[in-house]
Amino acid sequence: MKLVYKFAALGHGDIPGAIEHLLERRTLRFASPSSQNDINEAVPEAGALLKESMWSTAVKWYPRRAIINPAWSSLSLEQFVQVLFGDGEQGTAGRVGALRVAWQVSRRKFSRFGILSLTESPDNLVLWAHYAGGASGLCIGFDESSAVFQHSRHADAGLEGIHKVRYSITRATFGADPNEKHLGEIVLTKSIDWQYERELRCIRELAEGEEYIFPSFEVKDVVEIILGPNMPIDLIQRCIDIQERKFPNATLLLALPDPDHYKMIFFECPRGTYLESTLRDFVRDIRPLSL
Repeated sequence: MKLVYKFAALGHGDIPGAIEHLLERRTLRFASPSSQNDINEAVPEAGALLKESMWSTAVKWYPRRAIINPAWSSLSLEQFVQVLFGDGEQGTAGRVGALRVAWQVSRRKFSRFGILSLTESPDNLVLWAHYAGGASGLCIGFDESSAVFQHSRHADAGLEGIHKVRYSITRATFGADPNEKHLGEIVLTKSIDWQYERELRCIRELAEGEEYIFPSFEVKDVVEIILGPNMPIDLIQRCIDIQERKFPNATLLLALPDPDHYKMIFFECPRGTYLESTLRDFVRDIRPLSL
């Protein structure tokens, strides 16, 4: 059995956290690109779109300039910008306005994509820091063959099941073919800066105006529940109770930093009388190291 992992942080305010929506409700969150933490999410190579938006901006802002020969498609982007807006503050304002329009239009094209982010790496320190609330949250290991993943699909993009994210130094492009042919490629391409995540994705279609959907999964889909080393003891006890009641066949683990390598290592979570004695503060009376 191959596992895929989902990191989640504890909630705050009215936002349900890992324990509530993953363990209590047994749901996974598929979120729109605009809800992701990467502002470049699902933004393709947009040179042609940028030219179009600049032309529209020019027509609105500078109607006299808009009468120039519209054979601008043969110009490079920089040449086009120079011809259309010139230099100085006017040129800068035109560039900024058009760039924002192109970025927003690109993202709007993907507003109905619900993305579930998974990973192959349960021991990655950065994932614990970024997605498990500074290692106070948890990570759940799912059977990759679970129906909640395999039945995830987006017909327009031709996506179904779990897909690996491709990391690149250049953006994916719509190309000359119909947009639909490239939708899947664009939503599965991210900057090489994110390659440490080794991300896997499932995609579902969102309804108009939806930011999130929360499909449910089965009890048998959960194979491991890994608790972060910064999780408070009372919440660890709560997770123990949930695991015993709802996920009796899942292994409950506690993550701790490896003393020799930069990664997490996992141990079976202490229970009962061992919980307090194992996790209490043994080092409160140790003096700080003098340098």
